Amino acid sequence: MSKYDALGTYLRQRNQSEVPMTFSEIEAIVGFTLPKSHKRLAWWSNSVGNNVMTRVWINAGYRADKVDVAARTIVFKRISADSIGRGLFDGPRDYAAANPADAGKPRRRRAR
Repeated sequence: MSKYDALGTYLRQRNQSEVPMTFSEIEAIVGFTLPKSHKRLAWWSNSVGNNVMTRVWINAGYRADKVDVAARTIVFKRISADSIGRGLFDGPRDYAAANPADAGKPRRRRAR
């Protein structure tokens, strides 16, 4: 059982693809002030090893999205098949070769 379980319950009860919230609303739901680390964007990452609250929103079927630490707002977005395993800062990736002449060439593996 987590001290953030009330947030998980709240999110599960929503039947929305996005749940916009303020940090104050989250604090009212969980019943206490968020730790000081919530003021850093990294605290809101979707890495389940990050903090206990992250596991709560992931287990509720959501991921953190559109976090604005200065405005103290967040949008929890329902997890879809294409977003599972993506972090807060992950978006569509277009990897370009460091050297354009190497584009399309297979990458060599380093010896171990």
